[in-house]
Amino acid sequence: MHMKGTVMSSEGIQILHSGNHWLCVSTIGCPGNTINLYDSLNHRKTSQAIVAQISSFINCQGTSYTIQVIKCQKQSGCNDCGLFAIATATALCSGTVYITLIND
Repeated sequence: MHMKGTVMSSEGIQILHSGNHWLCVSTIGCPGNTINLYDSLNHRKTSQAIVAQISSFINCQGTSYTIQVIKCQKQSGCNDCGLFAIATATALCSGTVYITLIND
């Protein structure tokens, strides 16, 4: 997904909330003008509410950027998204290699 904005100059991590779901975004290790989105529900489409929060997080100012949805472990319970968002942010902060476990 391509959006307009200027990606912040330093690396960062943010946990976002959209109504009833928590997820994590990060610019750590991203190429220029890219932000990674980690969603334990593995939604195929990013909601406008999340896009607005990402734009605010990176302080967009007019150029384009890409939201890269990273496949991550899918939550099994209906209330686990907050824990998955925290675990993802913790792994990214500690420099732990993010292991992708896909439950189909």
